[in-house]
Amino acid sequence: MVDASVAFKWLVPDAAEDDVPAAKVLLVDHMEGRAKIIIPSLLYFEVGNILLFGRSRPPIEQVTDALADLFSMPLEVVPPTLTSADVTLRLAARHGLSYYDATYVALAETFDCQLITADRRLADRARVSGHVQLLGKS
Repeated sequence: MVDASVAFKWLVPDAAEDDVPAAKVLLVDHMEGRAKIIIPSLLYFEVGNILLFGRSRPPIEQVTDALADLFSMPLEVVPPTLTSADVTLRLAARHGLSYYDATYVALAETFDCQLITADRRLADRARVSGHVQLLGKS
């Protein structure tokens, strides 16, 4: 599973950000059946926000195209539930995470898989969960 910091890298040229090639390898592995990428629906909104307000700030037409590309990817989207919201809330409070970041960690714990993130702060704060890995590190 990945968070928005990784999914965003699927939508930019390789030289645009650190670790873009590593992020794209994860996507290729998913597309070729060697891995399965699970995401919360929140990811789409966070990637849209990164595209609109991040460093690059492309024209709105490019943001629209990038989001269309993201929505066309066959990712497994897990909808929120009251139970997952409760788990997320408790994780956020326990690890000092934003509710948004805790959403990804909670999903990784629920599915007993690794959350791959390019967000060093998230990786550091949630490392104790045992379910978070920094992109490009094994």
